[in-house]
Amino acid sequence: MRLLEQLVEQLRALGIPFASSGRTSRRELVWLTLRLAWENAMRYRLFGLASEMAYSSMLALFPFILTLLTGVGLFVGSSEQAFERLMEQLSQIAPQEALTLLDRYVRELRFGQNRGLLSLGFLGTLWAASGAMGAVMTALDLSHEIPQDRRRPFWRRKLISLVWMLATLGLTGLASLIFLFSASFLRFLYRKAGFLAQEVGGPTQLDPLRELGLNLWGILTWPISLGLVVFSCWVLYRFGPSLRRPQIPIWPGAIVASLLWVGVSWGLRIYVEHFGQFNQVYGAVGAVIVLLLWVWLTSLALLFGDQINIALYQAQKWIEERDP
Repeated sequence: MRLLEQLVEQLRALGIPFASSGRTSRRELVWLTLRLAWENAMRYRLFGLASEMAYSSMLALFPFILTLLTGVGLFVGSSEQAFERLMEQLSQIAPQEALTLLDRYVRELRFGQNRGLLSLGFLGTLWAASGAMGAVMTALDLSHEIPQDRRRPFWRRKLISLVWMLATLGLTGLASLIFLFSASFLRFLYRKAGFLAQEVGGPTQLDPLRELGLNLWGILTWPISLGLVVFSCWVLYRFGPSLRRPQIPIWPGAIVASLLWVGVSWGLRIYVEHFGQFNQVYGAVGAVIVLLLWVWLTSLALLFGDQINIALYQAQKWIEERDP
């Protein structure tokens, strides 16, 4: 707890009040959590861990996309349509150069050819794509200071990575079903409502109501997408570390990581569009550099969210000991 005491003294020196007795305000807890999370990030070499995750994720990214298209095609029937809808959602926040590179790669593939879920090719890409999940588990074990002899063996780590990949396919398939067919389902309901109203002699002009419903659904797709990202982070924080301490919260870090990911993705997109000169500096590989930078920022946001959970637990524990 000596580190926490030093942090409190530093915050007091900055003019942030910390009462020596009584219940600590929520502002105190937030400041202490953020400051401790930053100190832990420096201590556990979070930027280096994010680089390692980004390297492993880049190696697994394109096999993951191939696996994703194959799996999503099983849910929605048209992997090309599902991919276009997902890219449309990502285009609102992600750098255009990175998405262009991914789109070019996907266009070179033949959509819908690899539909066999148990085919050798699908299993091979699934195995390769699971490497990114293994990198996440390794980084979480390091940040949680789990001893080497207490970590998962290789076979168990790989098995969990494969299960995570299948769960990711299922979650992405569900999201594709929601985004692809929800608007069509709403139009179907409005048509049925118009027919029923005509039969009973009621008003049949439902166009304003239909447009309102479709616009409202278009607005709701963003909270739903963010909710899926938060849930994915929760799963990673819950089952990623080899040892789980139940007293450490999960939801706060999942929410912070999701919001941070949206923020850094949007910020990188603005920077690349208005200030960055990656194509002039790196030439033909400029899009690859942007994609790598985006993956690194994504990894960093994910790891920092986990540090928020750890720091919040440490801050609450220190406050309880200080103010019994």
